[in-house]
Parts: sequence; structure tokens; C-alpha cells
Amino acid sequence: MIRLAALLLALAPGAAPAAPQEVARAYILSKEAILFEDGTWAFADGTALLSAPAVDVCMTSADGRLSFCPDAAHWSARQIVTSEGVEDHFLTSVDPRFSLTASQDHTYGHEGDIAYYTESVGGGGGLLERLLYRAAQLPMPEEQLLVHDDMVIIVSDVIEDAQYYYHTVEIIQPDQSFYFEINVDSVGSGTQGFDSLDALRTEAAVHRERLATAIRIDDTPLIALAGKAPE
Repeated sequence: MIRLAALLLALAPGAAPAAPQEVARAYILSKEAILFEDGTWAFADGTALLSAPAVDVCMTSADGRLSFCPDAAHWSARQIVTSEGVEDHFLTSVDPRFSLTASQDHTYGHEGDIAYYTESVGGGGGLLERLLYRAAQLPMPEEQLLVHDDMVIIVSDVIEDAQYYYHTVEIIQPDQSFYFEINVDSVGSGTQGFDSLDALRTEAAVHRERLATAIRIDDTPLIALAGKAPE
């Protein structure tokens, strides 16, 4: 659904007539959305707002301890979607094969239950989880866990082949959470993929490092807290 949202956002022009006509409906971020004849769109229940393209993307936690400010030399912001306490930023790398979604959720946090994550993450998944991934013919993600004070940081990485890759960083605080996903989907996006798996791994490592540098906790880059770019 995020890919569909990004497509619709890219098609939206800067200006809209007073009463655009509805031409189609689709589901974006699990919510019904209306596409109008002028290329703009809105959620059917009216709970979301579509912003103009963002020039500078920076997100900061309520307590100011966590921030994300991507380097404009590496990432260009496309759009922001806000809905029911969740703010989603869609960005494109200078290498158009890579996209980045950065989300801040003001409605979800661990509420002090850090043990839940330390017991369930990083062990390769339970039997049921492994069976579900196998049934769906998807590779099991490699997960790493870092606990920093009251923050839970979960890093996941999947390379399926030279055409498909994603890397996620989830940072969960007591009362809110952040989610970052670097994605390569040559088939879904229509971009040219990589010639080899090694070439993808090389570029993916560069993008992981850029993300881990842009995320700062207590004014320290995540890459420094983890000792290296999460892999």
C-alpha cells in the first residue's frame, strides 16, 4: 500500500480546483482513499491531511532525545502524509533505485514493557514465524536488538535477490515510536535493478550508513551507538 501511496503522491499537482470530481478509490495505508480527476487524493473518512512536498525533512521526539534529519545531498523528500497521530515521510535517494520511508507514530510506544522486545527479537523467530515466512516464500529477516536507556531499537535486513531489498530501523520509546525503511523493489517501482547481488549489497551498505548517521539519539548518531552501521 505504501508503494501505491507514493505513486498517487507523485501524481498530485500543486493546485486543485474548488470541487474536483472523484474518479477512483483505493486503499492506502489500510485506509480507503479517493482519487480525484485533477490527480489529488484524500482519505475517505477525512482524518488525514496531504501536505505539499517537503523541502526539509526533520523529525524530533517529544522529549527531544531522538531526531532524524537526512542529508539533502543524499535524500530528496517527496511528500508527507499525516493520519491519526502518524506522520509518514516519503523520500528518494540520489540513486533512484532506493527509497526511504520515515514514520513517527505518536500513538504507539512500549509503555515500559522492554522485556517483551528483548525476549522476542533477535532469536531468529519462533517456529510459527519461520513457517509463515516459508509458506509465503519470503526470506526470514535478520534482526538485531539494541536497548539504549528507555529506547528499544530493532534493526531488520532482508536481501531476496538483486532486485529486492529492504532494511528497517524501528525505535520504540515509552509513548511513541519511529520507523525507517530503506527499500529496493525494481519490479514494483519499475526502476532498473542491480546487475548482481554483490552490487546491491555494496550500495545497500552505503545507504544503511547514511540512515544510521541521520538518526541521532541524545545528539549521538545511531551509527556511533551501535558501533557500526546496522547490518
